[in-house]
Amino acid sequence: MPVFSWVAGFGAVGFITRMYALGIQKRPLFDNLGGHALSTLAWGGFGYWAYYANERNVAQIEQRKQQMARIRAREELPSGDKAEAGHH
Repeated sequence: MPVFSWVAGFGAVGFITRMYALGIQKRPLFDNLGGHALSTLAWGGFGYWAYYANERNVAQIEQRKQQMARIRAREELPSGDKAEAGHH
């Protein structure tokens, strides 16, 4: 369901942006509904991409945290244990 909320949210932003732009231009808001659909679909597609980009970034950050934790754990070993830890 999180993907749907991202797509729907970005799609709503696209629709609102289209309405706002037409309002500024003082053009009829519901004259060309195809433009609304195109804007909504384009922004919804961007929302779909943004969701998965966010998921990839979160996974990379978590992987980097684990890598840093392993490095810190190795650095905290006493000096005698460092030599043994490197041979495993």
